[in-house]
Amino acid sequence: MTFGPSNGGLLPFRIDGGRAWHLDIPADGRRLLTHAAIGDYTELVPALVVEQSFLTELADDTSSLDLDDCRTIAVELAEDIYGVPWWTAGRLAATALEHWDQYGAYTVTVAHDATAALPAHRHIAAMLAWLRTAVSADEKRARRLELDLFNPPPELATRKRLLAARKRQTNGDAKGFLQQVAGLGGGG
Repeated sequence: MTFGPSNGGLLPFRIDGGRAWHLDIPADGRRLLTHAAIGDYTELVPALVVEQSFLTELADDTSSLDLDDCRTIAVELAEDIYGVPWWTAGRLAATALEHWDQYGAYTVTVAHDATAALPAHRHIAAMLAWLRTAVSADEKRARRLELDLFNPPPELATRKRLLAARKRQTNGDAKGFLQQVAGLGGGG
């Protein structure tokens, strides 16, 4: 176990509890930031997977492995790579790219080289600090910034609510069934 996100190297993952695969996370996180900024998990994940068989299965129409799995991998491993959720990394990187002059000027004042070959999470931390510093004097704007950055996109939030509702329904069905069984045994 390591403290904090990956500084580079192999990062293992599994899809639906299946075989183990590995992403080779580069120590230079700038390419990872570009993929996050444009939300491009379809090229990011296949480019980082070590095992050639992953690519073979991904290209095979009869395989259950598809591009949705690449998105799942990007979402589930984002905190190990970027230190924040996938959508937050994308929002931060896109904002820094869009306002490069302001972000670059900020990084000079805090002795962070925005163009250095550092792990992705180090750049993300600087981007987050830049935006938090910009709104620190206004508590309402600071809260809004946190929500805008960290709330999942609607399609993920909806999916999580549906999964939670399904889990509650399943738990409710199980409780009802157990109550019925207990009622059968108690009536005799």
